[in-house]
Amino acid sequence: GDGTEKVRYSFVEFKTREGALTAMNMGGTPFAGRPIKVGKALNPIIKNAKTMAKKTEAKKLSMTSDIMKRVLMLSQRIGRKVEGSPPGDDGDEKERRGGGERSRSRDRDRRRRRR
Repeated sequence: GDGTEKVRYSFVEFKTREGALTAMNMGGTPFAGRPIKVGKALNPIIKNAKTMAKKTEAKKLSMTSDIMKRVLMLSQRIGRKVEGSPPGDDGDEKERRGGGERSRSRDRDRRRRRR
């Protein structure tokens, strides 16, 4: 708040029961010049275990999918190098541009020439 409000609220969710119990024992402790009032929620938000499990699983699948795409791209790149085919056969733009990477020795040579 901006200091003009007489009452300020904050809602806090704890991961552990111990953390919540510690907070409950802090009622009356001064904070920002005022004693805090700590209490249990009258209408707590109860998270459905099935919903939480589905969200976690979806997140894991998404991460796995991204990882698998990267593995596939890298395996194709390795395959092209082993076969000796020119870069970019599969439309890989980064590969055609040299992967966006430059040789460090090339940079070093340019710096030396500038001196």
